[in-house]
Amino acid sequence: MTTKNKPTQTIQLPTNEKAAVYIRQAAVSQTTRNQEKGQMTTQTLVDYAYKLGWTDDKVVLFVDNGIPGNASIEKRQGLQALVTAIQNGSIKSVLVKSEYTLFRNADMVQVNTFIKLCQEHDLIVVTPEVIYDFTSIAQAHLFRFVLESASVAIYARTNKHCFSR
Repeated sequence: MTTKNKPTQTIQLPTNEKAAVYIRQAAVSQTTRNQEKGQMTTQTLVDYAYKLGWTDDKVVLFVDNGIPGNASIEKRQGLQALVTAIQNGSIKSVLVKSEYTLFRNADMVQVNTFIKLCQEHDLIVVTPEVIYDFTSIAQAHLFRFVLESASVAIYARTNKHCFSR
């Protein structure tokens, strides 16, 4: 299936290759309280993968429960397993609810490491709003911008005293 990312750019989704669905819920209490919601999110993303053309045998789940998005890759077993699968070439796409599922309030070194890994392995990141092909410099910048904007907003909310008169 092809999907338009921009009016002038069409990305061919590698639906004949395996796709990862990566799920993360930050707090253990959130995981427990919203277990049903988390399952719905997982099922929604899996259904989205099917809608885009992947089949059941091509969808692989990677999950981190109780781990915040600002934790390093090394501290997130699900993301670490996903990175290993990308390095091994067994995954060609990653579907996530949003960019923040991968990285939230993150050190841009982690983000840049992930982008480089995706570039080296021709991996596409798919959200319901955007399909990122990091071989496009513009899309790599967009991914960084979305995450940096979120980091600034989080900082502003948690450090209001720095912005008050």
